[in-house]
Amino acid sequence: MWALLLLFGLLSYTTFLKKEGFPPINLPIGAVQGTYFVNDAQKVDSEVTQPLAKAVESVDSVKSYDASSGSNFYSLLVTFEDDVSSEDGANQVRAAIKDQVNLPQGVDNNVASIDPAKFGNKYNLLLAVYDKEDSSYTALAEKANKVAPQLADLSEVELSEAVPVLESVVDPSTGEKIQRQTSINKIAITEDGTTKFYPAVSVGVSKSADIDDLQLSSAVTEKLDEIDLGEASTRITADFATTIDKQIGSLQSSLIGGLIAVVIVALLLISWRAALVIALFIPTVLAATFGGLYMLGITLNTITLFAVILTLGLFVDDATIIVEAIDSHRKDGKNHKEIIKRAIKRVGIASLAGTLTTLLVFAPMLFISGILGSFIKLLPITVILALSLSFLISIILVPFLTRPLVLSGKKKKSILDRLSILVPVEEYLSSQLAKLPLINKNNKKKGRVVTTAMVSLSILAVIGAGLFATRLPLDIFPQSKDSDILQASVEFAPGTDIVSAEAITDKIDKNIQSTLGDELTYVTYVTANERTANIEIGLTPFGERDPTSVELVEELKNTPLEIDGSVIKYGQQDAGPPAEDFPFQMRVYANSPEVLKKGASTIEAFIAKQKLELTGKQVKVQETKTDEKGMISRTEAGQFTTISAQFDNSDVTSPAVTELERLVAEEFDEDKLKSLSLSSSALDFDVSQESENADSFASIGMGLVIALAAMYLLLVLLFNSFSQPLLIFTAIPFSLFGVFFGLTVTSNSLSFFVMLGLLGLIGIVVNNTILLTEYANQERELGADRWTAISNAVKDRFRPLITTTVTTVFALLPLALSDPFWQSLAYTLIFGMISSTLLIVLSFPYYYLFVECIREWKNNKFPSLT
Repeated sequence: MWALLLLFGLLSYTTFLKKEGFPPINLPIGAVQGTYFVNDAQKVDSEVTQPLAKAVESVDSVKSYDASSGSNFYSLLVTFEDDVSSEDGANQVRAAIKDQVNLPQGVDNNVASIDPAKFGNKYNLLLAVYDKEDSSYTALAEKANKVAPQLADLSEVELSEAVPVLESVVDPSTGEKIQRQTSINKIAITEDGTTKFYPAVSVGVSKSADIDDLQLSSAVTEKLDEIDLGEASTRITADFATTIDKQIGSLQSSLIGGLIAVVIVALLLISWRAALVIALFIPTVLAATFGGLYMLGITLNTITLFAVILTLGLFVDDATIIVEAIDSHRKDGKNHKEIIKRAIKRVGIASLAGTLTTLLVFAPMLFISGILGSFIKLLPITVILALSLSFLISIILVPFLTRPLVLSGKKKKSILDRLSILVPVEEYLSSQLAKLPLINKNNKKKGRVVTTAMVSLSILAVIGAGLFATRLPLDIFPQSKDSDILQASVEFAPGTDIVSAEAITDKIDKNIQSTLGDELTYVTYVTANERTANIEIGLTPFGERDPTSVELVEELKNTPLEIDGSVIKYGQQDAGPPAEDFPFQMRVYANSPEVLKKGASTIEAFIAKQKLELTGKQVKVQETKTDEKGMISRTEAGQFTTISAQFDNSDVTSPAVTELERLVAEEFDEDKLKSLSLSSSALDFDVSQESENADSFASIGMGLVIALAAMYLLLVLLFNSFSQPLLIFTAIPFSLFGVFFGLTVTSNSLSFFVMLGLLGLIGIVVNNTILLTEYANQERELGADRWTAISNAVKDRFRPLITTTVTTVFALLPLALSDPFWQSLAYTLIFGMISSTLLIVLSFPYYYLFVECIREWKNNKFPSLT
């Protein structure tokens, strides 16, 4: 069975599981957009946008929409009901428009579903066809049209087509079709230290239903090598396989490094036999987890890989507890079955309780709200699956492996046994720490001194945690400390034509090339037209360069950020949601354009002069802006203007947004709004990505509270006590000093990933106090007094406590050091475990003695309540 499980898991990981970037989710959003070349936003709004909006409103599945009209274009972002897919919703909107709207001649209208897991909502891969630095788009399009059908012949490809740079449009003044450049497409490649920019035409490729991104990328790459384009070349410019490869590589490196660290620690602290059992246990749990994901129909993606990495430190705990318990009972001299029974009886309930409480911690994440909740839902599913399998395998496979590997070993020490050089140190420390609680029994005066010192140590740690916590910035999705990809976004000035826009991008290209120098590997234009441009900039891998991406972005910001009225913004590509330059966003609604202009101007002036006091820091509003001049925006609630604000301190963005919302709502109450001829519902704050992230972040906190309540009730049932679960929970505040101290010294902020780390941390550290409390309770049942019970618990459970902590820390270190993305989560677990474990072995025994003293007094005073 074990061999079959390993084989099935290996096949699942290498063959069966589909591999993709983001997990497939239902994002119920569609878009209606197009062009109407009349150079008049009012005309576009009245003749096109408003009729389209009425048709959209008539669709039952539409929840809301945001519409905007420019001088030559329009767009409607439509949100459907949660149970409606983006594609179904788009089809319903398309049908309503066809039945109800008679668009003017010259309107080029398009209705599309939104798929964030695809490039341009349509493609799984993009490649560029390029030739010379002065090649025409017409010539390149011919070559792209030669490549596309050859790729379409691949069984892995469902669709392959050239993405047009030139399109036929109707000239409204003549009614004739004309050829018009509608986008900009360029690619830059660095070879031998020289960077050259080429015009390009993209080919978009969509994969077949049962193909993953890695298979698609491999098939397309092989086919491109066979296609002869003469002097022209092709290069893949957008491919999820690159990200997936990096994630899998990071996972494999972390698992291998963690496995080696775990084996070494187990070898030094327990025995070489125990180390071998643990080394076999970890890949078995991984195999079972990957097999379970396949059975559940879940893909191997960014989120599930993230979850597996997170649980690595958690399920090491299960094996360590069981194998150490069996190893420690070898000296009992009983037969193998009795030794295993005795060991499982000793730690089985505690291990089960620890697993169940950890599952309860992650379960509320299934109910996180918003789009973030949709993405993150696979994380708790994967964690719950992995931890459940880990517990089952630990009580089935570990005893099975210990019989030949641990219990059948010679009692006489071999050369390999001498490798466990830290065992004497562990035995000495455990015996010395076990003596301290007994002082309270044998010498009350000295006992009070020891108790006061140990309890004071824990109190000071909790106070210190509070001090460090108040100094930490809150940033729900902080910028990674390094990245291999930068981004440039360009907003062209109103009235810029496509030729002028291309000339501006030429200047931007030169600035990028001269600033980044040898660190530049490629530049590709993801999307670009006369309104905006999104440019991806490749860097040499962060392990091979000295300046970080953050430093390189700052250098780019020293280049001209405004060229011919166009605004350029540089940033880096992160795995989380992109940071917003103006995180505070609100809308002002009014029926009259004049009233709207006056009201928005008054509110913007108020916002611009605000100085916020946040946790001892003063934050100023650095810049404000409203919608682009001439742009008309509306929803089903009416016409609106968006007011945005930027702060001078990005470390406190989330609390600054919340505080500014409060100040605006307080200043512009119903009477003030009335004086501006605005209705009481004219203000809407819930519009920015920061607001949605804050709601999702808050739902994690609420879920944590619910999880702790559920954990308490579970522990009450398992321990038949109302006080001991509270005693077990002391492990949580014990860990906080390490968490906040660690985040401070490693320059990490409070974030969504830190919250995930805290969830995992709670499961581990509570498991440690459960282990001590359960062992002490068993000693009490055998007749020991409270001092002796907790003393024996510290002595006999010290090794698994220390081993679990050290193995978890060393298993997570490769994760913390190998990839900046995982750093804050890994350090949360590492420093939190160190802090909690130290305080558990030093201070927890005295809290136990106090609670047991109260329980004994209660039982003696009120025996009926026993």
